[in-house]
Amino acid sequence: MMRTATLAASLALAACAVDTHPEERVETAPLATCTRAQTPVRLTTTSTARTYRYTETVRPVTFEETRVSSTAYSNFIAFLEEVNETADTDVFDQIALLVRQRDVFIRYLGEEAAALHQAMLDGEVGTLGDITCFQSILFDLQNRDWPLSLGPVEMGAYVLERDTSAGLQLRAYAKTQKQGGVTGISLADLETRVNTDLAAGWRLRAHLHSHPLSPDGQYDIAGTVIPSDADANTYRRQRDERGLQEAWITNGVHSSRFPASQFDQL
Repeated sequence: MMRTATLAASLALAACAVDTHPEERVETAPLATCTRAQTPVRLTTTSTARTYRYTETVRPVTFEETRVSSTAYSNFIAFLEEVNETADTDVFDQIALLVRQRDVFIRYLGEEAAALHQAMLDGEVGTLGDITCFQSILFDLQNRDWPLSLGPVEMGAYVLERDTSAGLQLRAYAKTQKQGGVTGISLADLETRVNTDLAAGWRLRAHLHSHPLSPDGQYDIAGTVIPSDADANTYRRQRDERGLQEAWITNGVHSSRFPASQFDQL
């Protein structure tokens, strides 16, 4: 089982250089066996960022709410457990994190600024859940490159899909980055590869990025899987220009999923 109860239970309670990345020893993951279908291919490397391509044909475990097993991921969970010892909110409880941030927004920005928080808590927009196997494989690239115990920083990816004789195939172009002055992620350096694949018949399945916990935040410790205004603008533009189907946000434990039909509500 996962470290805590699933989000479904929480919601119920709330309602009353072309190079390959080194392989790691694969262990049995919680809930289901989540392993990488193949080794992610490292595409570019700089002193502050790395990009990858990861492709797999959809497996029964692909969209299961379970995490890939790796030493780096275990270290990440251990970091969160350490943070949780002194945090004023259970960082393994997404509902609690959303409520905490909602209240901070209301206090400092007004109720209107927290309207989306409330809509998500009420189940009116988005789907909350634990991170999926496929999402965790991409998130783990950040764990291995620049662990979040070193500080909060976002990772991101474009996820494409196409039909093949073997089944639905997914391809992700992912980017990790080193902690620095900017927490947010830009995927601009992935655009050319994505556009090439779209022209070859792939479809843009999802935009994924992470919202890391900021345990040292003076007011907001973050870790919420809620889109910002900038995120929502990106989703709408990608939908209108390239047919983006879904948006995914994760903090490494939980994730939210928004269909394109809901982008205008964000």
